[in-house]
Amino acid sequence: MIITQKQVKNITNELTNENHTPFFFYYPRTVIELSKWIASKSNDYSIESSLILIVTTGKCIVSTSSDQLIVQAGNVAHFNNAASITLVEKSQLQGVVIEYVTAGVSNKKESPFQQGLMIEHASTRLVQLADQLLEQWNIQNYETAFSIQQVFSDLLAELYRNSQLNINDKSEDWLQKILLYIGKRYNSTITRSDMAELAGVSPEHFSRVFHKEIGQTFNSHLNLLRIRKAQQLLLTQQFNLSQLALEVGYEEGTYLSRKFKQVVGTSPSVYIRKEKRVVSLNYNYTACLRALGIMPELAPYSHWLASREHIPQSKHLSIEHMSFDTACEAITAVRPDVIINYCIEQENAAMLPIAPVIAIPFRQMCWRDQFHLISEVVNRRNQADVWLQKYDDLCLDLNNDLNRRNTTRGSAIVWEFGDQKVYCYDSSYGRGCHILYGELNYHRPDLLMKEKINERGYLEKNIEDIVLYPADVIIFLNLPYSLEEKLKFKRLTASDNWLKLDAVRNKQVHFLKESSMFYGFDPLSSLAQIEKLSEVLTS
Repeated sequence: MIITQKQVKNITNELTNENHTPFFFYYPRTVIELSKWIASKSNDYSIESSLILIVTTGKCIVSTSSDQLIVQAGNVAHFNNAASITLVEKSQLQGVVIEYVTAGVSNKKESPFQQGLMIEHASTRLVQLADQLLEQWNIQNYETAFSIQQVFSDLLAELYRNSQLNINDKSEDWLQKILLYIGKRYNSTITRSDMAELAGVSPEHFSRVFHKEIGQTFNSHLNLLRIRKAQQLLLTQQFNLSQLALEVGYEEGTYLSRKFKQVVGTSPSVYIRKEKRVVSLNYNYTACLRALGIMPELAPYSHWLASREHIPQSKHLSIEHMSFDTACEAITAVRPDVIINYCIEQENAAMLPIAPVIAIPFRQMCWRDQFHLISEVVNRRNQADVWLQKYDDLCLDLNNDLNRRNTTRGSAIVWEFGDQKVYCYDSSYGRGCHILYGELNYHRPDLLMKEKINERGYLEKNIEDIVLYPADVIIFLNLPYSLEEKLKFKRLTASDNWLKLDAVRNKQVHFLKESSMFYGFDPLSSLAQIEKLSEVLTS
């Protein structure tokens, strides 16, 4: 049946009638790492579709036609269609950018999201969903086609929930300031009267609002902060009881021990020796625990990690499909001794009533250092050393094998296809480059060094540019997924410039088709990556 334009117009008018509920569809147009997005844009940028800016590290100043915003770690900003923004200042930015399109029928034009800075403290779930969306967007195959839309819908719902919480929190702005003050000065002398004076309210009003919003009295909350900090220090550093007491704000060790037992249920000495019930809140830390032989009480699992072993459903934490409050209920139910998470201050503070949170600055630590820190927390430093020795032995065996084959360590480059672009990486971004340029002593092509890839961590290029970066070994982590990109790459590989490359003539071009394995930057992924690289480099 053929529908005429007039019929379409009549249907549209009928749907937009005030008697009908408006409805919309939202679908992502681009999902890209923030640093890559900035590198691909000029400072002045006109937004053709709606844009979500999620910052996890660093800060930038964004200027719009009506305002100037400071967007920094933990913040989420939203810009509506047709907005013009200017990036005034950029400092070590990491995060995710999502451009999306709205389609639908409504007699209302306004967006459900406000323009500009929306959220000051993004929830753990929101960050997890953004990471998952980025990972699946970079893979983009038939298996992920529908899950991309599902994850994006979940992300929008979580974004809206976060924005509403942000609006509601403004009713008692002084409370957040007080909580931040206590969080930084918990180990000094702090009284309720001092805090009420700092907040500019009466002690009675202070106590009433504090208990209503936090669920504890001021003194109980302060004691909880001190004990949680004591637990964190016991798990990661060496302290005697007297030193520990002074470090967290108590005058002597016996008083700390008594308060510790009231909150934790055991003495500090028993707590440090016991086998810990652990909850992980991201994929890399789950992989660290599994490498140490520990099954977390609850944890999220990447698609690649979940495909390696059977995970009991009772231990699988699907953060991307549940709200933060629901996740907290699930975590509380398993009674963990410690929670391992990213450095997300507000969310970690909200989980302190459940257990101490080990917040790892993952952007500043390599996977080895993160692995060692987690092994300290769970009393398995020896197992971590044994595991890393196994990894180092594999690296040594591969080096020896390459030496026996008289394979000189020339240059190597790793490419990953993205949305209309290709990316090559340095060791700071993983993708197996930390192995190639570190353990295996391949060097970066000269042109990459001239373009300062070691400072930026990656370069974004057009498909046609691949031949401009000749290397002795060329590795592709995935294949182009759009028809247009496939045709471009097919033309490239038939060109004289491609056929003249040393890697092509020496049969050292490798298509791994396993980007999900190389996306991780953790002990299990790194072990799998060295095994895969050993297979292709010696074949």
